[in-house]
Amino acid sequence: ALYPESEAISSTEDFLSDRRASPAKDTLEELDLSFLQASSGGAGQKLEGQLQAEADALQHDLVVANRLKSQLGKMQDKDPKKASVRQKLADLRKKREERKSHLDALLSEATAANKSPKAARKLQSPEEAASLKKLTDTITRSRARLEEIFRHM
Repeated sequence: ALYPESEAISSTEDFLSDRRASPAKDTLEELDLSFLQASSGGAGQKLEGQLQAEADALQHDLVVANRLKSQLGKMQDKDPKKASVRQKLADLRKKREERKSHLDALLSEATAANKSPKAARKLQSPEEAASLKKLTDTITRSRARLEEIFRHM
């Protein structure tokens, strides 16, 4: 293991709270994960790992955006903190926009891998293809919900 067992992430909530507490550590974990997947085999496995990291990041951003939207809804119009909350939402939107092209490339690669027989042969199993499809669907739904939140702020 790359990290002590006490730092192991045991659930999504632990992951999300750990991610908020230490984004730099999380990035290192993702890099280590990508390296391990790249060195251990299939193109499908690596793609799946990258998509999973994006799905986790999107899920985290959704949690944060929902919390900020909720805070914004509870504030009075003249509340001095309202501008700060709006700025946090704008920063989150900007971060999402910066990652958009990377995510688009991953999604198109996964879609191509699921449609093209030649690309599908790179995948090691039907389960891997199904897993990629499930991840792309999850990412697409999460992305749509996040865009909906941004649209109404």
